[in-house]
Amino acid sequence: MTSKRSAPIVRILLLAALLGFCAAPLGARPEQTTEAVRARWTSVDGIRVRYFDTAVPGKAVDGPVLLFVHGYCGSGSHFELLFPLLEDVGRCVAMDLPGCAASEKPDATYSVSYFVEFLES
Repeated sequence: MTSKRSAPIVRILLLAALLGFCAAPLGARPEQTTEAVRARWTSVDGIRVRYFDTAVPGKAVDGPVLLFVHGYCGSGSHFELLFPLLEDVGRCVAMDLPGCAASEKPDATYSVSYFVEFLES
């Protein structure tokens, strides 16, 4: 059962999973990463995570940050073909959740609540 605080995040995760499922057939693959959208790495709670970001390091970005989160067995690269369509809206960031695609695969029980806790950290 989810708390009231995490309920909106669960809805966002479900919507993102649906979007990822719809975007995957578009054929976005990591090797197609454009110069403007670079795969980057960070560490969250000691877990190495890959993410894609349209922001140019050191340059201010106008507009909101649009965070794309894939569903089970997905990849942040699934959203890459959507980025050019949204460049006038704001900064696009898509990540590989832990245990998926190129992110580290920690010894954990993967579940929606695990991913919610990860995203909240």
